[in-house]
Amino acid sequence: MMSLFRRFAKSWVAAVLMGLLIISFGIWGISDVFHRRISDAVIKAGSREISRTEFKTVFDRQLKRLSQENGNQPVTAREAVAQGFDKYLLQQLAVQESLSELIRRDGIRPSAELVVQELRKIPAFFNQVSGAFDETAYKQLLAQNGLTPAEFEKGLRDEIAEQHFTLGMTAGMRAPRTYAALIAGFTLQNRSADYFVVDPRQVDAPPQPTDAQLQAFIKEHEAQLRVPETRNLSLVRFSAAALAPTLTADPAEVQKRFDFEKARLATPEKRSFVQIQVKDAAQAAQAVRRLNQGEDPAAVAKALGDKPIVYTDATKASVADPKVADAVFALPQAGQTAGPIQGSFGLAVARLQSITPAKPADLEAVRPQVEAEVKANEAQEKVYDQVQKYDDARGAGAGMDQAAAKAGVKVYQLPSVTADGRDQTGQPIPALTQKMLQDAFSLPKGGETDVVDLGRGEYYAVRVDKITPAHVPPLDELRPNLTVAWMQQELRKRVQARADGFAERLKKGESLDTVAAAAGAKVQHAADISRSSAAQHQQDLGQAFLAQMFNVKAGETFTAPVMTGIAVGKVTQVQNAPPQDIGRLAEQGRPQLTLQMMQNEYGEMIRNAARDRIKPKIDEALARQAIGVSAEEVPAASGAPAKAAKQPGE
Repeated sequence: MMSLFRRFAKSWVAAVLMGLLIISFGIWGISDVFHRRISDAVIKAGSREISRTEFKTVFDRQLKRLSQENGNQPVTAREAVAQGFDKYLLQQLAVQESLSELIRRDGIRPSAELVVQELRKIPAFFNQVSGAFDETAYKQLLAQNGLTPAEFEKGLRDEIAEQHFTLGMTAGMRAPRTYAALIAGFTLQNRSADYFVVDPRQVDAPPQPTDAQLQAFIKEHEAQLRVPETRNLSLVRFSAAALAPTLTADPAEVQKRFDFEKARLATPEKRSFVQIQVKDAAQAAQAVRRLNQGEDPAAVAKALGDKPIVYTDATKASVADPKVADAVFALPQAGQTAGPIQGSFGLAVARLQSITPAKPADLEAVRPQVEAEVKANEAQEKVYDQVQKYDDARGAGAGMDQAAAKAGVKVYQLPSVTADGRDQTGQPIPALTQKMLQDAFSLPKGGETDVVDLGRGEYYAVRVDKITPAHVPPLDELRPNLTVAWMQQELRKRVQARADGFAERLKKGESLDTVAAAAGAKVQHAADISRSSAAQHQQDLGQAFLAQMFNVKAGETFTAPVMTGIAVGKVTQVQNAPPQDIGRLAEQGRPQLTLQMMQNEYGEMIRNAARDRIKPKIDEALARQAIGVSAEEVPAASGAPAKAAKQPGE
């Protein structure tokens, strides 16, 4: 099939058809016969849109997060829609797009230079040898995370714009002292409690459960007991990365590649310098004079109301401002000052501190690297030949196994694979990528993909041999573990009932010592615990005990599970912190509290205002088409919207 498409793409027929398409687009545009714009926008907020493809990408990413939070139990699109998750996600995306549109209308638009500057802060996008931006690594890393460069850069621009907008809106904002004092008083409040523990060994052990009780237990815990859908797969891998180590590099090819790559393999010149932004020529002259007199660059920058930008062993390509880089790398020796420099971001002055000369490439020093590149190229060519042979054999009617044999590759049998790529023991299968799993779980039984190109000499084809639907195993299969779980749960109920009985006696006025003696337990004390110090006691008392202790009033009783049983306790004292401690903590916490207010209350207010002003349009039917859920599959009354694992864009 793949070879058929390749042959057609090179034929005169394809060329003529493509020419006709180009001519027709030039004459008619891409409108329909009624001159109406064809849009696949799921969300439209002013000039901004989210297409069906973009929505499906975000939806699938959120489903994956939900599955991880659900103990790696796959959550299907139909299940998510039944809970209203698609509506929730649409609303969140619509609000985010409205905010971005509002910011655009207000004229906040990051420059290309600012976006580039942010990109330069991500080391993974740069060549480790030359320090230059590596477009291939950039695209590959984004693809691994399900993003295109256009999508990533759009998100980066939106993020920069939103940061500047929010900072401008909230500049000078501080949390009220009374608000900070309330939080501080709440945090520093001390509590003490007396308690005893009801020992499970003092409760009669439950009898063996009947089948009816186990069936009821299964029904009660059906979600946890459900085994996810699994598929038995046949996988053909064509891997240049796996083939390359088995090859021997031709010395002549190694020398040829070294000669070609000599400039790239050389260690570039590196310079350490300090850059100071200045407002005008007068400040520039002052900065140059003081730096030449030997003053500390940090002190000079501070005097000019700025902070220095320090570059340590930086290559020319890694300097954010190319014009500053040109000026600094033109200085003949260390200790000199360049300025004023009309850079991309305004006037600047730079003080050169040290120079590390460039080193020419030496074949012996880089031989392992060059040999690896030669073998990688040869492996990619061999793998491409394997793919062609396999594809030709499949096109001639051979099955997967026969075609693989002709191509000289192996067919791997993968039994019982889950949608997230785990085997029967729950361990991930390293050979499977997310793309393979998506393809495998979109096919019917017996379905098979064409050869799929993963890039960089990696290809695969997958066939679905068997599908085992998600199901709850039969009782006989679960009986041993289920019996233990049922008896543990029944024992906890009996211990809790005994603890509740003792708690009722306390509420009726009996003393804690008397009730503890009746329980055959010793009274224990948890003294002077505040919310700020609770974490120090969590290992001994447990989170549930501490939560209950802070959830009731002085003199009230509570029960809570602890490591050795169920605790029955009474809060004996609630004491507020001294005013001076509250005041000190309030002032210390005001900056963080202000930040939280900006991110939560104030940020939510800004988003809601943007939504009300922009009035985004949402096409729910188109969104469901995008994720492959028809109207007939949606329950008549969906449940409350499920909450996303994280907000879109986080």
